[in-house]
Amino acid sequence: MLISALASGIESIEGPHQLRTIVAAADIVDIETVRLDWIQRGFSCETWVDPPGQCWEDFQHATDELLMLISGQLELVVNGRKWEPKIGEEVFIGSGVNHSVRNIGGTTSRWLYGYK
Repeated sequence: MLISALASGIESIEGPHQLRTIVAAADIVDIETVRLDWIQRGFSCETWVDPPGQCWEDFQHATDELLMLISGQLELVVNGRKWEPKIGEEVFIGSGVNHSVRNIGGTTSRWLYGYK
């Protein structure tokens, strides 16, 4: 499932994007598969690591952003709406959309991010 966080809000997109949850057994994300997919779609793909309690508040980018949790627990706030993505769920945040990312778990969180 592709989670899309657009200026109009958060919505799920079904259909040809069902491949957007890329998780192997035991909630392990195949990072290389994700990286190749994102690059093919014109996005960069980097890994970010946050300690417990880390918060990135009120960001807006001039480009579209993808984010995917690969371990730990995150809370996303997009245009004032909160949710917790599952490991392997791809999140699209459109350019100019106000968003925050918080590690709400008791362990280190790792996530992929990319810009286009």
